[in-house]
Amino acid sequence: AARILDAAKRVGGKPSFFANCADEKDAALAKASGAVGAYVRPEKADALAKAGDKAALAALVAALKATGLKVGVGAEDVSTVKFCAANGLVPDYWVLAFHSLDYPSATLPQRCNNIWCTDPKGAATYMKTRPEPWVAIRGLAGGAIDPAKAYAFARENGAAVVAIDLLDYRIVETVNAIVKRNEPAKKEAKK
Repeated sequence: AARILDAAKRVGGKPSFFANCADEKDAALAKASGAVGAYVRPEKADALAKAGDKAALAALVAALKATGLKVGVGAEDVSTVKFCAANGLVPDYWVLAFHSLDYPSATLPQRCNNIWCTDPKGAATYMKTRPEPWVAIRGLAGGAIDPAKAYAFARENGAAVVAIDLLDYRIVETVNAIVKRNEPAKKEAKK
């Protein structure tokens, strides 16, 4: 990440990014690197929520807030969002693994390593009750879902932002599909 930021700065770019943080050290590095936000790493938040460790999760959220950045909580399971909300740990935004189940390995009896969101309908329904915006991550289900379909699915189900997935090898096609999809909304807004 540091190389990418340095390269962007050398050509006059000013990238905006939200950093995935496991601890205070990560948050401090994110702030020093110019992040506009920091969020608790999903696997970290999920583990603390599953253990019922409200104190540790609250301490981590507080440490991230101490940087002055916008703070989020990541989750691979909506139950982590529910745990946080029930315990008064409400961040500026949520980062949630969210994808459809419209791919072959999602329907296998055993859980595969490319399924993070086992109940997208339930997750979307719950997230609509939250006033905070949320970012959809892991939308391609490990590369199993077409990017344009995955991003449309997340936006149609309430995600304010859809993160471009690490496994999206068709970035140009994906961005073009998203731009094309948003053109009617832009024309309507101009009227």
